[in-house]
Amino acid sequence: MILLKQQLIGIEGTLESMMKCAEDQCPHVLSNGRVQQEIRLACKEKNFLSSDFVRFCVAEQAGTDIMNKVNELNLAVAAHVSDRTTDEVIETLSRSYKALVGDMSKKRCSTPDVLRSRSRVSSDSSRNDPNDTYSMADTISQQSDQSPLLPQPSVSSLLESA
Repeated sequence: MILLKQQLIGIEGTLESMMKCAEDQCPHVLSNGRVQQEIRLACKEKNFLSSDFVRFCVAEQAGTDIMNKVNELNLAVAAHVSDRTTDEVIETLSRSYKALVGDMSKKRCSTPDVLRSRSRVSSDSSRNDPNDTYSMADTISQQSDQSPLLPQPSVSSLLESA
């Protein structure tokens, strides 16, 4: 309310400054006190700032600010829900993949798939060696433990080729 009163005083000050300027520019017309009084009264009626208008403007601005903040909060909540849900889906898919592939504690061979297939070919050629301890089940197990991103032969096709 103090700000409103200061603004009204500012409006009255502006009216007085305009009247002074008009007197300086048109001294003959405004030398009559009655004309000046009529101008002042008419201007005061036009310079009236109703309290209803002020309340409406304050409420409208506050309403806009509140709605902007609510929208900002809704956006933050939506982003969090989306991120958390996506993280949970990825985690669940990862656990499901590990469960489908085999024992979660089982370690994969550190040899890359490409090199492992070459070493199998060489180990298959040395199968006649009595000191060889690999079995067909080991070979199939190694082949089924390959990367899920690359197309792999099925277990049945591996058994048929053996």
